[in-house]
Amino acid sequence: MTKYEKKLGSLQCGPMTLRYESFADFDTEVSKALDQIEHDDQAPLFGDLWPSAEALCHYLLEESLQAKSVLEIGCGLGLPSILASKLGAKVIASDYHPHSEAFVLRNRELNDAKVEFKQIDWRSPSELPPQDMIIASDILYEPQTYPDLALFIQLHCHKRTKVLIADPERVFSSQFEAVMENCGLKLLRKWHDGNIILKVWELA
Repeated sequence: MTKYEKKLGSLQCGPMTLRYESFADFDTEVSKALDQIEHDDQAPLFGDLWPSAEALCHYLLEESLQAKSVLEIGCGLGLPSILASKLGAKVIASDYHPHSEAFVLRNRELNDAKVEFKQIDWRSPSELPPQDMIIASDILYEPQTYPDLALFIQLHCHKRTKVLIADPERVFSSQFEAVMENCGLKLLRKWHDGNIILKVWELA
């Protein structure tokens, strides 16, 4: 695996302090990677703790997660997954980038959490069963991925699944709402944390 320079950080979530390992210098690591990769989707964007992931963590504190099955998509460093595990959920953290796994497993170890990692491509079929909750943060930056993403989410929902997506409000975010609606998911509510908007969905 590519060797990344790393640093340790911490995130305070209510009474809990989550420790995590990330890139020491995100811009430097991404710049180095872009000189070596063939496609932009291979860029190691997972290596930083994004504000959307922090907002998602804070929102999860208000959820009842004991014994719930939770799938995080585009998990990056895996902090929301780790928090969900600490709150009693059975969690699968997933990401397209294969190098995300080492960071998720390291952060799992730092927090004594129980999180399973799976490398998942939204564009390919998944054998995972429907989940009680699907969570994600900062994954809506490429509108061309919306149809595949919404279909993936829909296929992993049951009638009571709750879908939480935290993201900066981008100019094309309304497109995603329309795509989700076309896949049979309705928007229940929005929650604001600074410039981050968390949207809650369920099957219509």
